[in-house]
Amino acid sequence: MRFYKGSGETVKGKYEITLHNHEYYEKFNVQITPIGAHGDFYTTEVKDGKFTIYGEGKFYWFVSCETKRDDGTFYSEWGY
Repeated sequence: MRFYKGSGETVKGKYEITLHNHEYYEKFNVQITPIGAHGDFYTTEVKDGKFTIYGEGKFYWFVSCETKRDDGTFYSEWGY
């Protein structure tokens, strides 16, 4: 299991993120938490290690993903 995390603020309603070494991982799960006031944020799917968050304001973001195995299957410490 791999984790990426950070914080950001949208500019003109969007914020773009690139995940490094993404080619070793798959099954990405993105979570967004508004900072301060309630915020309506949404995201695109992770594609080629990139995704975009849309909305207005500041936020924390967190991405979890599973490690690819040499045999093409995935590894997760949580067993799924």
